[in-house]
Amino acid sequence: MLATLNKINKNYQKNNQFLREETNLLKRLSRGEQKAFWSLWLPHQDYLYFRCITWMGGNCKDGEEALSRAIIKAYEKMPIHAEKITNPKAWLTRMTHNLCVDIHRERQRQVSNVEDIETVSENENSTSMLSWQTPDSLMLQEEMEEQIRQAIELLPSRLREPFVLRFYQEMSYPEIAEKLAISNSNVRKRIQQAREALQRQLGEYL
Repeated sequence: MLATLNKINKNYQKNNQFLREETNLLKRLSRGEQKAFWSLWLPHQDYLYFRCITWMGGNCKDGEEALSRAIIKAYEKMPIHAEKITNPKAWLTRMTHNLCVDIHRERQRQVSNVEDIETVSENENSTSMLSWQTPDSLMLQEEMEEQIRQAIELLPSRLREPFVLRFYQEMSYPEIAEKLAISNSNVRKRIQQAREALQRQLGEYL
């Protein structure tokens, strides 16, 4: 019981320290210190990458493209709104989600522009049923979620465990290294291998 309480207290202190660091980084960013952006972005990059894959329907290449665009947009917009941001992760997640929505809309417009006008008119009703799905609906699709879960389960335990700790429990690399009793570089290597393995497995559904 005492060990559990000590662990909770330790995590609470870490969270408070992390929040203070983010608050300080936001202040620096609002003053024009652009380097502070990367200290705000990088802790959440892996999480956002996994979200992008999910929001883009499980397509890893589309997820990478969305993440690249999110980096550029966040780099441009975050300094402007830094003084009003209270939760960088929530702000970045919302911005990235909205960007994925925009990508789906852009692609739907491109498809519509090359379709024959009469065909679109004749199939107006069916088209509305087959129109692009929002990231929200994609995220909730049971089939896609099951595919992702199965792909993760197929990972070797040495890759699955650090991957789950990083993306689902949102532990930092040093925390994962401490928990698994391996080096920080080994943690990064295993997570990268897990990502590559998932890309190969999910590629069957692209």
